[in-house]
Amino acid sequence: MSRILKYALMAAMLVCSAHAEAINLPKKKINGRTYYYYMVQPKETIYSLCKRLELSKEDIIKYNPTVADGLRAHQTLYFPESVYLNKDSEKAPATSGTETSTPPTEPLPATYTVKRGDTIYSLCKRFGLTSAQLLARNPDAANGIKSGMTLRIAPDNNEASTTTPLPTAKETAATKATANDMPSTPAPDVPYKVYKVKKKETLYSIARKNQVTVEEIESVNPGLTTLQKDQLIYIPDTKKLKQWEKAGSLVSPSPQPAEPVTPAVEEKPDKGIRIGVMLPFMLDEDHPGKQAMLYTDFYKGLLLATDSLRRNSNPIHITAYDTNGSTDSVKVLLSRPDVKELAVIIGPDDDDQLAALAAFGNENDCKILNIFSIKNDLQTSNPSMIQANIPHSLMYGKTIERLAHNLNGRVPVFLTRKEGRTDKEEFTKAFKEFLDTHGTAYTDIEFADFLSADDLGSLDPTASYLFIPQSGAQSEFTKIINALRKLRDDSADPERIKLFGYPEWITFRGDAQDRLHKMNATIYSRFYVDNHSFRTKDLDEKFRHWYGKPMLKAMPTQGTLGFDTGMFLIKSLGDNKGQLGDNATWRYDGVQSGFHLVKPTDDGGLINEALYFITFRPSGLIEKVFIR
Repeated sequence: MSRILKYALMAAMLVCSAHAEAINLPKKKINGRTYYYYMVQPKETIYSLCKRLELSKEDIIKYNPTVADGLRAHQTLYFPESVYLNKDSEKAPATSGTETSTPPTEPLPATYTVKRGDTIYSLCKRFGLTSAQLLARNPDAANGIKSGMTLRIAPDNNEASTTTPLPTAKETAATKATANDMPSTPAPDVPYKVYKVKKKETLYSIARKNQVTVEEIESVNPGLTTLQKDQLIYIPDTKKLKQWEKAGSLVSPSPQPAEPVTPAVEEKPDKGIRIGVMLPFMLDEDHPGKQAMLYTDFYKGLLLATDSLRRNSNPIHITAYDTNGSTDSVKVLLSRPDVKELAVIIGPDDDDQLAALAAFGNENDCKILNIFSIKNDLQTSNPSMIQANIPHSLMYGKTIERLAHNLNGRVPVFLTRKEGRTDKEEFTKAFKEFLDTHGTAYTDIEFADFLSADDLGSLDPTASYLFIPQSGAQSEFTKIINALRKLRDDSADPERIKLFGYPEWITFRGDAQDRLHKMNATIYSRFYVDNHSFRTKDLDEKFRHWYGKPMLKAMPTQGTLGFDTGMFLIKSLGDNKGQLGDNATWRYDGVQSGFHLVKPTDDGGLINEALYFITFRPSGLIEKVFIR
């Protein structure tokens, strides 16, 4: 056989093999447009996918930009009907289900000129985009859109960041409105039955009831993100499947195509930055409570940070998982293969759930960020844990050391009201012990109901003093402030009289906050947000533009906390090749919160020791200083 004939036969074999592996894809309508979809199988590669779908790598990436970052098992890919039908003019793929073929639709336009009345939401709905996708292609739109503005609609090959957005309230409402209709997504060519979701059911409980796996349910319901009461979904019919297999009705997978004479070199995709958010979003509930909404705000803030850093880092993948407030749900989620790919998981405020995450982190080289629970101390013995809130013992020690350094000749005066609250006794006791150790003098003043000039009469009028109360409660603050303010006003040098206080004071408003300014008071706190600063106003505006409403009021503000967390995590992971090792030591001074990770012991995890001194200046300015 001649070499030319041999190569011709090999080429023919390759063509036959490739066509034998090609599959008929199901299709669905999204916002009025028809798309073919395919769920990526485990260990599948770009090369094998191109052969299987009979599409070029360029076409796959064009309509699924995240593929440029590498394929993920169970990832769903979408292709416009016109593109998939025209990939082979001689053969159009058959569709599964009963949906008839519709005329090819036009691909997304390259650009769109904004018209009067257009909104981010209406444009996303019109073109089948998420707000994250639209704003990623048009960063200026984060500041709002107006008539005449030109927006980029079609994706390009440079989009490298993926997120898993939570369903919006409108999306959830739309799901509920159509819950009694048949599922809009046709099931693949496998036997299935239709199942009506009952109240408070989860994918896990439905899977157990029907003796299938969660993955099997997801495989016949591509795009399923949440469940609602009376919603209809597909369930694989395992009984009928066995009957089909026995009767030989199912075609066994075609063999892999023969390797070409010169095998293509496949590049290993960069896993990029992978962060999981595992919180009780409570999406199965008709009306999630305020705490669940605050967790959602946190996630939204995290996505804003992702958008801010997407062009300056490795590919970013943020995935949200709803724990439904259940430890069992957390354990089920931790069994998913995609979770084992994560570098960091942000966990909820629950000791049992954090314990399950800690065990997982230890076994899978994954960091677990505890950003909500202040008192949990798993980081003391588990190297996978990161405590984002500085523990009281470390916070008190760091505060006292800095405070003693800044006394500048002032004598500490500890104020105690008889039968009053002493919730800061632990702090004041530690401060006194420090002063005793270093031979620094201090004074104790005990008073009855309200602090008076007589109570302060024993003080040297020429000396300088730093007053420290035994409580951070506002009710106790009102009992000392008038006398201290008069003492400062009557002093020849007001600066010799200062007041030191506690994190609770950042909540003071109106007259109480004005008095803090009059006293030139300083407090310590893990966080503080200046509502008048440019950074705060800019973030608030972006949040409102992205999500159509402001952040929920809370202390701390959860949307801002999510943003700060994302800014720190993403940069740290980017600097460490997608892993958060024990050397992520850079200081991040955020809009509201800071980060500076330290490792106190060899056997334990990391602690965020970030702490601020907040000073209320008489001028009306508020200074926030990162304590080093």
